[in-house]
Amino acid sequence: KIWKLKIPRLSINNCKKLAEQFDLTGGEIDNIIRKIEMYEIMHTDKVSFEKIAEFCKDERWQLENERKKVGF
Repeated sequence: KIWKLKIPRLSINNCKKLAEQFDLTGGEIDNIIRKIEMYEIMHTDKVSFEKIAEFCKDERWQLENERKKVGF
């Protein structure tokens, strides 16, 4: 539901895929939305679903790496 509110053009099916594949917080989703906005400004084109999924993977990877650094 959050995905559909943040990216209305996404299909319900794609929103479900993102929600099932990635366990993201609201803040992480907001970070991804900012990445999407920056991408679309720089490339003057709408971001693909595949690119959104890539942003989600990157966001999870960054978060997991930060946790490892803090915990040594």
